Parts: sequence; C-alpha cells; structure tokens
Amino acid sequence: MRSARGGVPASSGEAAVTRDRRDRKRPAVRFAVDADCCGVVGCRVSDGLLLVEKGSDRRVLCVTHARGWLE
Repeated sequence: MRSARGGVPASSGEAAVTRDRRDRKRPAVRFAVDADCCGVVGCRVSDGLLLVEKGSDRRVLCVTHARGWLE
C-alpha cells in the first residue's frame, strides 16, 4: 500500500485522512487498531474505532463521536 506522500509506504493502521506532522492545527485521524472501546462515557462501540489527534489532545473515538469532537 502506498501513501499520497511521495510514494512512501503507508502504515497498516493509517486512515484515509492524514496530515503533515508539522501542521498541528489540522486534526489527524487514524484507525485505533488495539483499542477496546470508544472513549466517550456510556458509548459501547468497539468496532471501527479511530485515534483522533487535535492539537495536543489524543482520543480514541467511534466515528459518531469523532465527528462531533472535530466540529
């Protein structure tokens, strides 16, 4: 698998949404491969979890909660 960044191989856990590491203002979203469940209290989703980085904050969230957190 190749990434959009100059033909560098993408990691197996890399989501479709990526960012340049130097640009800390834009969120980064990747698959949370080893996560057990969404980090929102009361959410029981355990499949398709995402590791979302926004600034210096990192959270493991389901798709629904990731959308809300990024808005």
